[in-house]
Amino acid sequence: MHILTCLRYKAAMRGIEVPDNSKVTEEQKHIQVPTLLVVAEQDYITRADLQTQETVKWIKQLEVASLSSGHWPQLELPDKLNQLLDTFVNTL
Repeated sequence: MHILTCLRYKAAMRGIEVPDNSKVTEEQKHIQVPTLLVVAEQDYITRADLQTQETVKWIKQLEVASLSSGHWPQLELPDKLNQLLDTFVNTL
């Protein structure tokens, strides 16, 4: 099942133009505001460990939270996700 999802995702991404990164300064490449990254522990499309490992390089004020869900935590665990979001927003 997850292979079909990957293929659909790749097909959807074809033809998308990527901007020229040479025009972006080093400072602009990093997010400078508090950011919450919610990873799904059972997501076979985007692995939580790889998401965190790559994202931490670009965001100085990164908070990582994980949910025991698949690729769609907003559908699988909406109450828990909303609680994480509410808690994060109230700390800003």
